[in-house]
Amino acid sequence: MRVCENLEGMRGGRKRPVSEPALRKIRVCHLAVGDAWGGAEAHLCELLRWLVKDPGLDVTAIVLNEGRLAEAIRGLSVTVYVVPESDLSLGASFGKIFRIFHAFPVDLIHTHKPKDNVLGVLAGMLTCRPYVVRTVHGSPEMFSGMQYLKMILHELPNQFCNKFLVDRVIVVSKDLETRLARYYGGRKIVCIHNGIGYQSEKSGSGKSDIVKIRSTLGVTHEEYLLGSVGRLTAVKGHEFLIRAVALLNNDRGRKPVKAVLVGDGPLRKNLEELAFHLGVGNHVSFVGHQDDPSGFLQAMDVFVLPSLSEGIPLALLEAMAASQPIVAARVGGIPEIIEHGENGLLVEPANEHDIAKACDKLRRDRVFAARLGSAAHLKVTGELSSKSMADSVIAVYGGLVMK
Repeated sequence: MRVCENLEGMRGGRKRPVSEPALRKIRVCHLAVGDAWGGAEAHLCELLRWLVKDPGLDVTAIVLNEGRLAEAIRGLSVTVYVVPESDLSLGASFGKIFRIFHAFPVDLIHTHKPKDNVLGVLAGMLTCRPYVVRTVHGSPEMFSGMQYLKMILHELPNQFCNKFLVDRVIVVSKDLETRLARYYGGRKIVCIHNGIGYQSEKSGSGKSDIVKIRSTLGVTHEEYLLGSVGRLTAVKGHEFLIRAVALLNNDRGRKPVKAVLVGDGPLRKNLEELAFHLGVGNHVSFVGHQDDPSGFLQAMDVFVLPSLSEGIPLALLEAMAASQPIVAARVGGIPEIIEHGENGLLVEPANEHDIAKACDKLRRDRVFAARLGSAAHLKVTGELSSKSMADSVIAVYGGLVMK
């Protein structure tokens, strides 16, 4: 007997399968923290864009912060309940979620991060007893000191919920599936790769816009521009991209190599200081968070993903859709998407020499670089659509609620 089944008494009993499915929709509520905007938040919005179109679903959302995510979900015509955690104690936040579920019971909740997972699971247990689906978008970020202790405090109850109270854990890569199956059991884990939507598949900026962006960055047509999109945190490995830029600029006989980092985060000042210390402060541009990074993606000559750990990052899929040549670290789920020498180049993580060597190869052979970019575009638009991702998630819902 499965562990979840052993805890039926703890949960107060299971909801029965939805009766007369043709007459009543499956009521699904997504829970998200929504305190920042990143890949997980973009993924959720793209998923909801398709879920609301399914005639068999009634979709709502609970977000723990007012902000861009809550606004984006409202824009999809989804009812959003905001539980402002910054104004409430943890107990008060739990109480509000409890009251929402009591007033508007659901058949299934879908959570995305440790805090919303724990609060949602416990509130659901005490009210409508829904099925629970949890998406693990990637490995936890690397912290130290008090931030590490805070992460542990979040992770312990989260892992308990995942192991004993969650019905399905969706992971975005086979790498995560293998690792988490050891903790939660293989039957509970479902791998569904991230998908990309039609908005990201558009051609993006025109030639004049690309020239304007490069000019704003101080990059001439002859100079080579590397770039990356993502939060400036340790796990994203931007340090090694900056070090690679310094290595590439040691060759005085060549035009300068420059880089643009699109995104913001706690390490921005440290990374700016590193670039200055390495003598490439004028070669690396920090442009902060961009609601639409597509113009910057189009302006790059190479997209670099130097992460130390990843699931299937949406920034990578967006770069592939933009037909950009890609250099990416061989970590997590990235090798499931990027085939070395076919639609991108893979490098060892935390290795600026590998990054510099791969970027220099693409700089020297522009025909090869263009071929990789075209192959990446075909891969992502042909196999990694958000519609296919959403269909797989809906199948998970149906497999639980209708069984």
